[in-house]
Amino acid sequence: MGALQSKVAIITGAGRGLGRSIAEAYAAEGAQFIVTAARERAEIEQGAARTGALALQADVTRDEDVARIVETALARF
Repeated sequence: MGALQSKVAIITGAGRGLGRSIAEAYAAEGAQFIVTAARERAEIEQGAARTGALALQADVTRDEDVARIVETALARF
């Protein structure tokens, strides 16, 4: 059992780089999570497929997108 086994996270900027690395580490530790990115949906979908996360294209500078992310996390987890 991983250190994050009963935890839920929202990982922004998960399409590439540091965000993607964080998502992979969280998955390895057993967390359930949503990955988001504002630019390329295909990038977050690829990462989500590898980690078992839920992918949402969203821009966290927009209040309505942030609300949608949180509502989705609460409903799913």
